[in-house]
Amino acid sequence: RVFSVLAVALLLALVSEVGISHYKQSQIVSLAESFHPFLQGVPIKGESQRHINRWGFRGDEIALGKSSKTYRIFTLGGSTVYCDRTTFEKSYSRLLEKKLGKRYPQFKVEVQNAGFHWHTSLHSLIKYLSQIERFKPDMVILYHGINDLCRSFNPPSLSHGKVADDYGHFHGPLSNMFKTYFFPHSHFYAWAGVKSAFARFWYSTWRTDPLKDVSIKNFASLPPFRRNMNNLIRLLKSKGVKVIVASQPFLYKETLTEEEGRSLWLLKYVCHNEESRADLPSMVRGMNAFNAASREVATANGSLFVDLAENVPRSLEFFRDDVHYTEKGNALIADLLYERIVKLGLVSEKPPATNV
Repeated sequence: RVFSVLAVALLLALVSEVGISHYKQSQIVSLAESFHPFLQGVPIKGESQRHINRWGFRGDEIALGKSSKTYRIFTLGGSTVYCDRTTFEKSYSRLLEKKLGKRYPQFKVEVQNAGFHWHTSLHSLIKYLSQIERFKPDMVILYHGINDLCRSFNPPSLSHGKVADDYGHFHGPLSNMFKTYFFPHSHFYAWAGVKSAFARFWYSTWRTDPLKDVSIKNFASLPPFRRNMNNLIRLLKSKGVKVIVASQPFLYKETLTEEEGRSLWLLKYVCHNEESRADLPSMVRGMNAFNAASREVATANGSLFVDLAENVPRSLEFFRDDVHYTEKGNALIADLLYERIVKLGLVSEKPPATNV
């Protein structure tokens, strides 16, 4: 009986420790973003850990107006643009800013990172109109792919209803943000942490995965992605902004190492429906399709296209997971963009800028 009591006490202690650690982690995560009625989640203005300035962009402080000696660039996209898994100084937007500033000392080159977690091409369209246009950027660098691809699915924990072409079915970050706003001091976090830990690790090798891997040929969110990108590029060019569209690098490939397979989480936990999940070849096919659409839309609108996906090797040397980069991946992307910008002399011209 004494042994049973001790065992129960030890289990309760372990459960409490796991719950508390997950609670603390949830609180840390909650500090990384703020609710926005149209953009869902946005960076917290002035948050220092990720170097968020007073306007809510990841970058040094900038003035609303700019002098003739300032060359202002904004980057737009999802978390792969935001790059908060990497320190600010090692992120590709910061590296690009430093390289361009050194190459063009006659200008004060500013690169403002306006990407964020979960954001799609539609978020970027809204964000430019509501937050960025007034800063009068000279150039915008954008790429999307994985987040728009994820909108082809309706995972029960992240969405509601059928897949919609305005992405209205997918509430993504709001699923976690709801807990932050409405249960800020609740033990709910501790219980959620315990439940999550047990679901992932408790007899995990004995349990059967309830989701069936299926092959997907058509992605429902591809047409709205084309529409959003087309509208955004046309809008930017109508304002005299130079536009660089890039493809999105990704780790997916037909054959993965065991370590590479373990690193994937978007494929496992986001790109699925109630009973089925996209298999690996479908994710390769999907990312290629969205990147091809980016190229087509950029070309049709006379904008520069930079094929990052073709030039970033698909290995854990450059990727942390499905699509997010290591420091080496960030450095390579900065180099690839810098080389194209310099080669075409895009920074040498000042407003009113000619379109690329």
